[in-house]
This record gives sequence, structure tokens and C-alpha cells, in this order.
Amino acid sequence: MSKKLRVAELFAGVGGFRYAFEEVSKDFFQTVYANQYEPLTKKQHAFEVYEKNFKKSNKKQFHDNKDIKEVNELLKNDENYIKSKIDLVVGGFPCQDYSVATTKSKGIEGKKGVLFWEIENFIKIKKPSYLFLENVDRLLISPKSQRGRDFLIMLKVLDKLDYIVEWLVVNAADYGFPQRRKRVMIFAYKIDSKIDKTIDINDLNHTVLTKNLNVEKIEEPLTKSISKISVQKLSDQESFVFKNYGYIKKGKIFTQKTKPIYSGKKISLEEILEDKTKIDKSFFLDKSQQERIFKLKDGGKKERITKEGYKYKYSEGKMSRFDNYDNRPGRTMLTSEGTINRSTHIIKTENNKYRFITPIEAERLNQFPDNWTDSLESKNKRYFMMGNALVIGVIKNIAEAIKYYEEKK
Repeated sequence: MSKKLRVAELFAGVGGFRYAFEEVSKDFFQTVYANQYEPLTKKQHAFEVYEKNFKKSNKKQFHDNKDIKEVNELLKNDENYIKSKIDLVVGGFPCQDYSVATTKSKGIEGKKGVLFWEIENFIKIKKPSYLFLENVDRLLISPKSQRGRDFLIMLKVLDKLDYIVEWLVVNAADYGFPQRRKRVMIFAYKIDSKIDKTIDINDLNHTVLTKNLNVEKIEEPLTKSISKISVQKLSDQESFVFKNYGYIKKGKIFTQKTKPIYSGKKISLEEILEDKTKIDKSFFLDKSQQERIFKLKDGGKKERITKEGYKYKYSEGKMSRFDNYDNRPGRTMLTSEGTINRSTHIIKTENNKYRFITPIEAERLNQFPDNWTDSLESKNKRYFMMGNALVIGVIKNIAEAIKYYEEKK
């Protein structure tokens, strides 16, 4: 009988992790629990999409729409709230408090940033062998007032729980995928777990994150020991510089700057566009919309006023009015896709007209199947879900590595 990993998906969104893992092997990766809850909305759109796409197949498998804090309280009182043992916890935990590049950004102390502690609570109870998390790359320099503090705290927490933690900042387009989406991938595994016994963390390109997402070093590594520092005192430490790749093992941090190695096929934005004859006229910009969005993309200086009443000039650089999609991947898709703003993808058609990308094209930028989000009536909600999602191909590469090292004899 082949090995199986029982998976719990936290902050599940529309199920990107699960879809990628099941594409690799539905038998090997068995999702037994999923949690998705958005506290700021009455209608739970992401959970609706998740439930539509993933059907429960047995009594041990279930999905809930509860606040993760409530889930952990239930588990503290009755560990059998989730009946199955958990081998692997995955999740793209909320990034808003890490992605804002201002001194007011609260990072791990922010309203959503504190949810990292709920991940800690969950893994303390369920004791998984593996943990695979995803977040914005800005996490490595959060908060702006004390760069690197938040990630240092996370590493210390997981180190104390006897995990070896590896991270890699990945731009999906660097590995041939259709979107320039940069995220930090974090994989942790228990000391003396099967993967710990299978790999040598010092062997670059033969770790879980780098086996299929190859890199080469371009600078010598930095090292730092935090074994004698408490989590509470980390908040008082000076800033720490994290490079795009690294790991922590038994209290010692190793980090270095790397660059991607890839020579395979690259998927362009053009390749994922829908048949032009099927594009509804509602996606085309009228003259007023076109003028507004071109003005935003042309940039310039704007006067702004602080809360204290000080006036200052805010400059925005010029960017292309429409997307150059010939042989190029798409730009990073945000939750505001489909609205009049600088970041929106604009496609120029053969007859010199301009249009938004469609919800299906937004799904394709993240490599979801067409109409993954079609249970939502609002186009903007569909765009929003994809702006919050991840690129499936990146997760599949890492899932394949997990499976390879877990099965390796």
C-alpha cells in the first residue's frame, strides 16, 4: 500500500493549494480538513467557490466556515473535532498586514497578521510532520519600522516546535508560468521526519523548495544564531536582513541571495487569452473609461494631504497603457482587477480597441480551470478571488518534491 499524506488546508480561499496537490496525486495527498472564513463579509464567497469545486467523499473529511480562533478553541476542548490525524498543514495566511509598505503597517501585530499565532496553535494541537505556507515576499522585510522582525519571530516559533524551516521567494514567471507573481514559499518539516532523513538542507537544488524550482547562488550566505533569544525579546532586536532563500535549523539561520535557473517553455499572456470572437462587448472600454485609465497609467505628480494637514507631492511613474502580451507573461494580478486603476490588465485588440481581461482569463493567469469561480454572480468578486489566489504551477512543483522525498527509499 502506497504512502498517503493527510492534509489540512487553512485559509483555504478558493482551494488553490488543494487543486495543485490533487493534480499531482489525489491518492497521495488526501485533504481531510479545510477551513475558510472571511471576517469582514457577511456572504462567504471564497467558501462558496471551495464547496462548489470540492465534494466531501467520506465522514472524516470536512470543510468548515468558522473563524480559525473558534476552530482552535474547539480543538482544545475536543481534539476529535477534526477526527483524522494531520500529516501536512498548508495555507496562504492573510497577507494584508505584511504587504503594505508604510511605517504604519503593523505586520504580525496587525488585525490579520496575528492570525499566524492561530497557525501555531493549530500545529501544536494536531502535530503535523510538515507545514507549507505562502505569503507576499514583503513578509521578509516586515514591518518597515524594524525590517525582518516578523519573519524572524515566525522562524523562532517554528524552530522552538522542532521544525526545520526553508523559504524561497518565487516569481512564477521565472519558471515559465503565465503571471509575474512573486511570493515567498515556506516549507517546514519536523526534525527526524521522513523528509529530514531524506534530504541534506545544505545541498542547494536538492531541497523541497529547490528540487523543481532550481536556483544558483549569487552571493555568499549570511548566518545568525537565535537559539538563545526568546520570542518576546525578538521584538527588541535590530533589523535582520533576509535574502530570498534560506533556512533555519536548530536555532541557526542561513540565508543567501540566489537567482532562478530555468530553460523550459514559457507561457505568455497571449496564450491564455480567450477566443476574440467570444469576448462580450461589456468587457470593452468606452471612451470615458479609456481616457480615465490612460491618465492613471501615464502617471504624474499628485498633491496629497496627511492627517496632520501637511501637503506633499506624490509621484507615480509612467507605465504602458496596455499590456504587451506577445511572448511575455502577464503582470501581477491584484484584487482590483477589472476596475479603473493603474494595475488593471488592458488588452489592445486588432481594431485598436481596448478591453479588460475576462474572469476566465484571470483564472487562467493563475492556472485554474475555466469557470472555477463561476458560482459567483459578480465579475468583480471573481476577479477579487483570483487576485488573492496563487499560481497553481508553482505549488505543483513543490507538491511533487514533497511526494518525491516522502517516498524516496
